[in-house]
Parts: sequence; C-alpha cells; structure tokens
Amino acid sequence: AKVVGIAVSNDGRMAATASWDRTVRLWDLETKRAGPVLNEHKGPVNDVAFSSDGRAVFTASADGEIRQFDAAKGKFVRPVYRHGWGVNVLSRVTANGKDLILFGALDGGIGIVDPREAKLIQPLPAHEKPVLAIAVSNDGQKAATSGGDGLIKVWKTSDWQLVETFQTPYGPIWAL
Repeated sequence: AKVVGIAVSNDGRMAATASWDRTVRLWDLETKRAGPVLNEHKGPVNDVAFSSDGRAVFTASADGEIRQFDAAKGKFVRPVYRHGWGVNVLSRVTANGKDLILFGALDGGIGIVDPREAKLIQPLPAHEKPVLAIAVSNDGQKAATSGGDGLIKVWKTSDWQLVETFQTPYGPIWAL
C-alpha cells in the first residue's frame, strides 16, 4: 500500500516508513537492507518518528493509537496514547530536556504526549478540520500544525503557547 510517512534516526543509521498496509518497515541505511516489519496496528499507519536516542519508534495510526516499538528488535513495546479518532501525524519534540510527541488527529485534535509516562500531558486548541501536517524548527523551539481548515498554528515548545496563526483562503494546508 501507499507509504505515507518516513523518519530517519538522529544518527542517520535507520529509517522507518509508515504505510497504509498497517505496517511500519525499518531500514538499515548503512547496509541498505530491510529490517523488521512492525505490524501491530488495526488500521493504516499514517506517520512514524524515532526517539532522540533512536531506540524507540513511535507510530500514528488511523486506529486512533500512538504506539511504541523497540527499534533494534522491531517488537511492540506498548500503546503510548489512545486518541479515539485517527491520528494523522506526529513528531518527536525535545522540550525542556524531555522527549515528547506532538500529534494531530482526524478530529482536529492536537496534543502533547509524554511517551515515558504514556499519557497526554497537554491538549492544545484544536483545528476545525483534520490536522494534516506538523513541523518542528531545527532548534526545537517552535512547532507548527496545519489542517484542512487552511490554518497554520505556530507553538513555542517551552510552554506550548500559541505564538502565531496564519489563515489561507485557498483551502487545506497539506505540508509544512
């Protein structure tokens, strides 16, 4: 099925691809060989991210769950968060010395999940339509979400305050 998300570990050794066939495939970029296939979701997998140390892989699925896998073994570790609505996008954000996950969902929901505690630590004001993209600045100090409502929201990651919005009259914003 379609590959709809890709992530590369910080050390550049591994890649992960998310697919609508309900799997994530891990790739060894040094040997150029396929690695484990992660297949624990009940719906299409929409996005994927590595932890900052590359040991964990986080997946976002249409089944409404964010899950954690062991990157080396390709084994399911645990559910990290169950949103209920499909999770469209996610990104790892390092804020205040902690690895966090910023996600966006089909219902427009946006939130911050602490994967160590496996819980939502801060919901953010939702988009009116599905969240379609997330981007994090290179320095990690800002993150942005965009949606089917044509709105871009820019957040300060230190306290998750909304610092800027941009509304386009031309429709959905599919990428950031």
